[in-house]
Amino acid sequence: SEIQSRLVMVPRLVRNGELDTARRIVTEVIELLHRGIECGGLVDPWNILGFQGLFPLFFTREDSIPDSRVEILLDIMGQIFDACTVVMSESAATGRKDLHDSVLNDFRELAEQWDRYATTTVNDLTQVEGMKSVEAATQVARVLAEWRTAGESAGDISFWRQHVEDFDATSSFAQVVTALLDRSDHVAAMGLLMQWLSR
Repeated sequence: SEIQSRLVMVPRLVRNGELDTARRIVTEVIELLHRGIECGGLVDPWNILGFQGLFPLFFTREDSIPDSRVEILLDIMGQIFDACTVVMSESAATGRKDLHDSVLNDFRELAEQWDRYATTTVNDLTQVEGMKSVEAATQVARVLAEWRTAGESAGDISFWRQHVEDFDATSSFAQVVTALLDRSDHVAAMGLLMQWLSR
């Protein structure tokens, strides 16, 4: 509940321009995550691979039941990655490179730790990939930083044409369009959407 309550605050703080507070909240969430795993409040990520997302009642697999704690951890990890992405994107869009780099370092470290648990190899579980999330967030932040410095030319289709090829994931498109709409830059948002639709 401590993690969830903080994660809910991050997008609100970012929308209100309180980036430093949002950054502090992300740090607290990552610390709480590690504490939760260490004390047993959250499932040990190695159990996901070791028990294939199941809770073993006895020695045989047939006597195991789905471990609901696994879905909770996967959901939390996805939300943490999203929170890091939001703070990074907004920092880049507002020219706060120091904040962007700080979040990116923690994001990358957490993603590398998470990917070692190989949770994506277990069937029937939500796919949460750390380094892919970092790469998508970095792409979004870089384009938003260039958009900020480009000024009015960022509304041109040609501006988005040169960046649209960099986006690997649908979430990258969505994050950039959301950022543009939040700033009422409808021309730029429409330009990016047209590039997206043309593909």
